[in-house]
Amino acid sequence: MENRAQLLANLFDKKTIEVLKKLLLKDGTFYLRDISRDTSVSLSTTFRIVQKLMGLGLVEKDQVEKFTIYKVKRDSAVFQDVYGLVFGKIDDPASQIRKAVSEMYPAAAYKIYKTDDKEGKIFVVSSHIKQSEIEDMVAGIVNITGKKPACMLVTPEFFENMQTMGLVNKDKLVKI
Repeated sequence: MENRAQLLANLFDKKTIEVLKKLLLKDGTFYLRDISRDTSVSLSTTFRIVQKLMGLGLVEKDQVEKFTIYKVKRDSAVFQDVYGLVFGKIDDPASQIRKAVSEMYPAAAYKIYKTDDKEGKIFVVSSHIKQSEIEDMVAGIVNITGKKPACMLVTPEFFENMQTMGLVNKDKLVKI
């Protein structure tokens, strides 16, 4: 972590890092004034930084009547790169869910599988975990990555039935 902080300090000035951190955690649209106020960076400097980020494809601008609003493009490849540089590598969604579940439940209370294909569907198999907990975990992933993983909570019996019916291919599952 210290090496990343030092690298950032050498690459960017403190104001740019503060604006980047605020923007990467921002959900939805924002105004320059809000970012400027929240980071204690002047409006003109915030404008300059956001313009550079627009040039990289990380931020997009929209004009609504006389107001200019901005939005971080969370689904862009540059978002993942910049987020990784500032905060560290983002684990894949299945690993994030596994980590969150393992902090709440003993290993015997669940199994997590991921399909071994480009879709990477995630199955959390448990009789103990609540649907609302999985939804909160998925919402956290969406907030960070801007992408909603295909995740489903099922009971062990239901998961077995899905496999028996051919809805889930046993050969394409990876235990996480």
